[in-house]
Amino acid sequence: MLNLKSIKIICFALFFSLFIVGCQQNVVCTKPYILIGNSCCLDKNNNGICDKDEQEEFQKNVIATAEPKKEAETTALRFARTWEAKDWNPMYDLFTDDLKKLKSKERFVKAAAKLTSREKKYIIRLDEVRLDNGSTGYAYYTKSYTESAAERKEPAIKLVQNENEWKVETFIKYFNACDEFSKECCGNHLCEKNESVHSLNNYIKCPSDCFELDNYLDKNKKEADFAFLGKAYHFQILNITGSEKEGHSLRLRYNDGAFTLDESSYGKYPLDHNVDGNVYIKFRYLNNVITITLFNKEK
Repeated sequence: MLNLKSIKIICFALFFSLFIVGCQQNVVCTKPYILIGNSCCLDKNNNGICDKDEQEEFQKNVIATAEPKKEAETTALRFARTWEAKDWNPMYDLFTDDLKKLKSKERFVKAAAKLTSREKKYIIRLDEVRLDNGSTGYAYYTKSYTESAAERKEPAIKLVQNENEWKVETFIKYFNACDEFSKECCGNHLCEKNESVHSLNNYIKCPSDCFELDNYLDKNKKEADFAFLGKAYHFQILNITGSEKEGHSLRLRYNDGAFTLDESSYGKYPLDHNVDGNVYIKFRYLNNVITITLFNKEK
């Protein structure tokens, strides 16, 4: 049996519990405060969430976003420096794996160097990096030329996160540009079967069915050089005679022999000379410019 003292303790505990419950039920929060659990918290925007909790969540998101953006900016800056210096070797390492599948580093360096060999010096400035999400984003650059101080905004360059590393997806033309000789591409120093060239560099554009290569010369020029179908051809110009009305004749020397060409009508090959195997030569003359063409009859 319970003694009187025990009964008093139990009664007191019961009373205290009922008192606490009663007090909890009577907690009232006045706007902009709201009741969360047993206490009030500030909710200025009236969205039913404590401002303190929202602030903590926001900070977490800021931290989570800041780190990937910082890493993406680091890659974008490295790309800007290699681009500015035309340092193609380290630049290649910054490209996505999908681009690298198109061309090896050695071939990429060769094509990029050729396609930019005549470009004037420039400075590349990274303006901004914007992330679409945690795995993709875009870098924005300004290119300014040192000689003229002219500036232009470059198209946005895509950034892709590959296995926790940010990579660059751009310069597709360098990966698609030819870099080896092939009969299908006229030997313009950049050609390879099933690829297209994106820079003329004083040579004709090189589609897959191209079998001609032109060289434009002033009449006072004394020699002509061709790189055609994987072979080098050097011609000495000995003399040009004739008139616009009667047509012209061109005397050339190749290797140890000399020969004379009469002016061709272009579009047909009635007046040509066999140079080597299936490679032939023809010419025309207009406005003091000699146009010499090598072509292949194997079509």
